[in-house]
Amino acid sequence: EMVDWLSEKQELTSEHIDEILHRFEEKGYIDDVKYARSKVTSMKASLMGERRIIKDLKSKGVDEEIITQVLEELKEEDEETSNAIRYAGKIQHQIKDKSLRKTKMMIAQKLYAQGFTQEVTQKALQVLNFEDEISEERRVLRQQAMKAKQRYEKKYSGVELRNRVFRYCSSQGFEIDDIYLVLSEMEWKNEHES
Repeated sequence: EMVDWLSEKQELTSEHIDEILHRFEEKGYIDDVKYARSKVTSMKASLMGERRIIKDLKSKGVDEEIITQVLEELKEEDEETSNAIRYAGKIQHQIKDKSLRKTKMMIAQKLYAQGFTQEVTQKALQVLNFEDEISEERRVLRQQAMKAKQRYEKKYSGVELRNRVFRYCSSQGFEIDDIYLVLSEMEWKNEHES
């Protein structure tokens, strides 16, 4: 494309054009691999087939070897992402009675431990369906708050007990507004003691 543009718009010899392109490549202004990767990703997102992608990139002057290399790399990444999604789905069904935030964090940690990159892990988390966790979160929060209250009641009472339960629920990844709501529904003895 650059050769065509320089030939049409400028009165340059082919040697000058080659020299300009060489300098651009040295400085990193022209990178066929980066260009091909960007184009292949966007064309795949537009649901174009490989034959069309190859044809379009060849018409832009990208070497067929580079196109093939990029297509192979992206296939491997797609396969890695689908493996991460399958593994994350298995993990998700094993995690019970946790906040949505904590569930996502635990899945991410297990994916990292399994050797998936942060980018692949984020893609997998975006694909997973968390509707069950969202609908159950308030029930799980109530359950966790009651457990914490029973545990801390032996040592604390009043405002201190309530603060301890709040901190525990917060550390478990529940939303602050939800915690306040659930704590306001619970019964507290000696509320004005410290």
